Amino acid sequence: MASINLKNYENFVFNNSSRISSTDNVIRRITHLIHGRYKGNYKDFDFIAESIYSALNILNIYHESIFANREKSRTDPFNRYNKNLLNSCPLYKQIAYSLSIIKNLEVLIEIGILRKFGSKARYEVITQIEIIKAVCRFILFYLSNKRMLLSSPLPERKTDPSVIAKKEKEENKTTWTGSRTGKKIKNLDFLKGAKNSQNVTDYVMSQALNPDSACDAKDLVKPLSNIRKIGEILYIIKPVAYLILLKKYGVKSWKPWCISLSMELICYATSAQALVNNTLTSLEQQEYKRRALLLKNYFIRRPFFDEFIRPNIVKLIDYMQDNFLLKYGTGFLEFNLHNWDNFYFATSGF
Repeated sequence: MASINLKNYENFVFNNSSRISSTDNVIRRITHLIHGRYKGNYKDFDFIAESIYSALNILNIYHESIFANREKSRTDPFNRYNKNLLNSCPLYKQIAYSLSIIKNLEVLIEIGILRKFGSKARYEVITQIEIIKAVCRFILFYLSNKRMLLSSPLPERKTDPSVIAKKEKEENKTTWTGSRTGKKIKNLDFLKGAKNSQNVTDYVMSQALNPDSACDAKDLVKPLSNIRKIGEILYIIKPVAYLILLKKYGVKSWKPWCISLSMELICYATSAQALVNNTLTSLEQQEYKRRALLLKNYFIRRPFFDEFIRPNIVKLIDYMQDNFLLKYGTGFLEFNLHNWDNFYFATSGF
């Protein structure tokens, strides 16, 4: 009975994805408006808004898995690679989902601990969260045969569900299922007739494989060399090292900031040869680009942020508030300033 209800729910989500996405976006915008807007007796709204936001993110993990599982295309290497690893080992799947859930709850936990127990207890809990995340990543790193970790260990929605549904209907018309094997086999009826002669070319082109589509899913990210393993291990432990240094020297010290940035640069240095020789796969290249973009978080981390960025943002907000038209655009800046000032995970980026 439960499996039937679950299947019905999955079909409902798949068939009503656009409505669900629209509702999701509206609720998220409301939570953004609430965040940091209310003080005093109303500051519980921050916690309520983040609770809703975290719940949506966790539900979205499940929804994304529904869409990703229905998408059977070989053209997306990210989903192919992640699906292969998830199916290769039950422990990998459990750790991957656990890590994703923790990442979506971390800000909510930080807000709750800060409100209830204060800043000192908050950093203790944050450190424990980062240690748990590092352990999860080490397990994923080991189970993947010491391959580079991607932005997410879970598949993501890459295709509009309506397109997937259309493909499924077309596939049912142009295939038949073997009674013994259960395999779907393409029939040739749709290739008959002069008026459909173009279908032959279309079909052949649709089956043509690019290098990523042609190789095995496990080869989309290659096992790391010894020097790159060191860089990946440094990348995994970097958040924990930063928090330990933060606890020792304080948020106003430049030592945690400089050492963390140095560790980041060493991670890139270990892969310099692979980058120069262009021996990385497309997924590895995308991941390095993503990590390079995350370096911007060092601009919004203390003490660099307090010294160089924050004063200019405050001046800009003051200037915009004096202007009749521009003052309506200060909400975005105030929202981000509130998060950067108060929450560690708003600037962690990992």
